[in-house]
Amino acid sequence: MLMLDPDSVDRTVLAAIHDGSQPTLERAIEAKQNTGIVICADARVCTEASGQAALLTAILTSTRAFGSVYVVAAAPENRILRGVFRGTTLADVIEGEGAKEVSNAGISELPEAWTLLLVGGETPVPEGLPTQEARTVLRTTWCGWVAGVSPGPSPLAQTEGNELSSIAAAAMGVHEAFGALRGEAGSDEGFRTIDLNLWNPGGPANDSGPPLAYMPHAWWLVGLGHLGQAYSWVISWLAYPDPSTIEIVLQDTDRTVPANHSTGVLTPQYSRGKQKTRLVSTGLEQAGFRTRIIERRLVEDLRVASEEKQHTALFGVDNLATRRLISNVGWKFAIDVGLGRGPMDFDSILLRRFPGQLTSREVAGWANEERAAQIQVPANEAFDDLRQNFDACGVVELAGKAVGASFVGIIAACLAVAEPGRELNGGSGLEVLNFSLRSNDLKKAPAATKGDVVPSALTTRLH
Repeated sequence: MLMLDPDSVDRTVLAAIHDGSQPTLERAIEAKQNTGIVICADARVCTEASGQAALLTAILTSTRAFGSVYVVAAAPENRILRGVFRGTTLADVIEGEGAKEVSNAGISELPEAWTLLLVGGETPVPEGLPTQEARTVLRTTWCGWVAGVSPGPSPLAQTEGNELSSIAAAAMGVHEAFGALRGEAGSDEGFRTIDLNLWNPGGPANDSGPPLAYMPHAWWLVGLGHLGQAYSWVISWLAYPDPSTIEIVLQDTDRTVPANHSTGVLTPQYSRGKQKTRLVSTGLEQAGFRTRIIERRLVEDLRVASEEKQHTALFGVDNLATRRLISNVGWKFAIDVGLGRGPMDFDSILLRRFPGQLTSREVAGWANEERAAQIQVPANEAFDDLRQNFDACGVVELAGKAVGASFVGIIAACLAVAEPGRELNGGSGLEVLNFSLRSNDLKKAPAATKGDVVPSALTTRLH
């Protein structure tokens, strides 16, 4: 009997075998390899920091969600202004991430069914591209704190100055393209106009908020997998005048496995055995930040020192035991984010903030001790085939792995990083936020008290 390595199975491929849409794991892998997306960006997008953040987010999340990614960029030679690729060129990242540059002339040769993603409000449809009903065309744009995606002209006027919204818009565009590709019955993903208001979540798109002028002066990231790397990516684009004055503490004990590439935007393809703290630290220090590494688990006896209490803590863990400890550590502001795990809810996001009306030990969903619940292996053709060809332990372990996609983590990270940012810029905080990307349904509860966060001024740019 062959051994199955669940740590090597792409987490987006898992959706197709969990929901039974593909009859075997091999067919699911092949189906993903045959998918593709074309990303287009005009000269303005390639030049401005917000546009670069959006374009690179679209590239990184697409190369993890689709089999082929082609990029039509008006100025690929431009140097990247901020982020983990600071100082390199757009062309370097396109090639390094496994995407391919293509000219306007060459785009007509690409399959008609591949989605066309236009980054920015003014990026034109490439010349020579035949109009085909089979092709999904999506436009992502951003205005102030608002991110939007539309299958037609965008109602948002693109502005510079808030990378949170441009990053969120790009990830939302890739999510819509991915949803259109899956084509679930009753779904309108890829054929609707949607927006996400990071200033007033659930609010109207015309309430775009003030200029982004302040963000926390220090961060503490617990868990550096899917969410932790997404937090790092988003923070790396914030316009701190001198990032070296901003400390980011990185806490994790895990090492990479090949499957991490499909969800972690900072994990290289085929990576195995790399300490995640050091992988993320390398990227953030390339962006100019000062990092500190803690390679130990968050346990009962961990308490922050007095000078560490003002770090804004962002949690990206997948176990309740660690979450229950959040209120004990001593941070004055902490955010926990949880993501769905299955093929029908992997794009759901739940955000909680502490301190709040409840401590982390009082959250009802976290109160009971975790039990080693028996993993239910899906009763479908794909898992029947796995049972016949691979060892039983490997099949059960694979069934217990979460379906995941990097674009979901990026959107969640934008919401989490925006949470302290709203109050620092004069807005209101939220105690709980529940957001389903699939239904575009957002529910929230306001924070009872104002957060205690030390601000750091950003280089402001009017929008």
